[in-house]
Amino acid sequence: MIYAKFAEVPTTLVLTSIDDGEAYSVGKSETLPTGALEIPEKYNWKPITTIVDNAFSVCSHLTSVYIPNSVISIGFRAFYYCMEIITISDVNENTYIKSEAFRFCYKLTSFTIPNNATIIENYTFDSCYALVSIEIPNSVTTIGNLAFNTCKAIENITISENVTTIGSFAFRSCSALTGIVVSDSNANYSSQDGVLFNKNKTTIICYPAGKQDTSYSIPSGVATISDSTFYGSLLVNITIPDGVTTIGNQAFCNGSSLVNINLPSSLTALGGAAFSSCTSIVNIIIPNGVTNIDSSTFSDCTGLTSITISSSVTSININMTFNGCTNLKTVIIDSSSVAVGLTGSGVYGNLIYYFTTGSELYILDSIETIGSYVTDLAKFNAPVVVEIGGINYKKFVKV
Repeated sequence: MIYAKFAEVPTTLVLTSIDDGEAYSVGKSETLPTGALEIPEKYNWKPITTIVDNAFSVCSHLTSVYIPNSVISIGFRAFYYCMEIITISDVNENTYIKSEAFRFCYKLTSFTIPNNATIIENYTFDSCYALVSIEIPNSVTTIGNLAFNTCKAIENITISENVTTIGSFAFRSCSALTGIVVSDSNANYSSQDGVLFNKNKTTIICYPAGKQDTSYSIPSGVATISDSTFYGSLLVNITIPDGVTTIGNQAFCNGSSLVNINLPSSLTALGGAAFSSCTSIVNIIIPNGVTNIDSSTFSDCTGLTSITISSSVTSININMTFNGCTNLKTVIIDSSSVAVGLTGSGVYGNLIYYFTTGSELYILDSIETIGSYVTDLAKFNAPVVVEIGGINYKKFVKV
C-alpha cells in the first residue's frame, strides 16, 4: 500500500518524517488499531523504514500484521503484549529487530527471522506460547538472554556453526522442546542426544524440557550446570558426577518430577532458586565446600522433609530460601554460623519457620552458641545429645 502525497493517513497510525526528510517512521495513534494491521510501504513518496519503539505495544486486539519490505528496523517492544496477534508477514532480510519486539505475543504461530540477522535480541520472542517452529538463519551469531523463554510449542531448535553466544535462560521453559541440534562445525557449542553443551562439554547449558526420559546422567567432565539447565524437566532421577563445582540459578527449578539427586562433594557454588518448586525431592545434603545458600534455593519444595547443612556453609540468604517448605521435619546443621543465626526474626530464622510439633533440629554438640529461637524452651524442648554417624549432636524437638 502506498499513500500518495495528499492521501489521508489512517487515524490509527502516526507517521513521522526521519532521516532528514528522506523516510518515515510509523507508530500507533491514540486510536489503537484492531484486527488486521497493514503498514504502508510509502508516504509522500518516501519509504516507511522504521517501526518505532513501543509502536503498537499493548494493542490487544490486533490479529495480524503486514510489514512492508521497506521497513528495516522494528523497535523495542514494537508489538509487546499484542496478545491476539496470530500472524506477522515476512520482513526485509536486512531488518533489525530490537529486544522484546514480540514479547507476550501469546498467539503468534510463526515468524521468519530475517536472513541477514546477526543477533536475536534479549526477550525477542519471550512468552510466544503458540510459536510452533523457528528457523535461526546461518547469519545469526548471538542469541540473547531469554530470547525464546516460555515458547511452549517449539519442538526443535538448530544452532548453526556461526553462533558464538547464547544468553542466559535463552530456551527456558520451552516445555515442548525435545531436542537441540548444533552444527558439528560450531566452535563454541555442541549437542549430545539433543542436550546443549559448550564445545568441550565442560558446561551443560540446556536439557530440553520436553524430553520424555525419566533418568539422566550428566557426562563426566562437566564442571558447570548453567542457569535453568533442567528448568521444568520431566526427569525423576539425575546423576551429577563428581567434578561438578557450580550449579547455576534456577538450574533444576520447577522440576516437579525430580525425586532423586545427590550433590557431589566437588560442589562449591549453588545458585539462587536452583531447586525451587522441585516438589518431589524429599532429602537434600549440602556438601562440604558450599559456602552460601542463595535466595529461594529451596523455596516451595513442598515434599522436602530433611536437609543437612555442612560446616562450610557460612551464609544463607534470608530471601525466601526455604519459603514454602511446609513438610520440612528434620534439619541437621554442622555449621556454627548457621546455628548462631537461628533467631526468630534473624538471618536464618526462615530455615525452621515451617517446623511443626515434633519436627527435629540437630546441631553439632561442639557448637556452644545457638540462636535464641532454638534456645527458647517455649518453642523447642531442652536438647538431648544423640549420636549420628559417630558424631554427637544436640537434638531439639519442636513443641
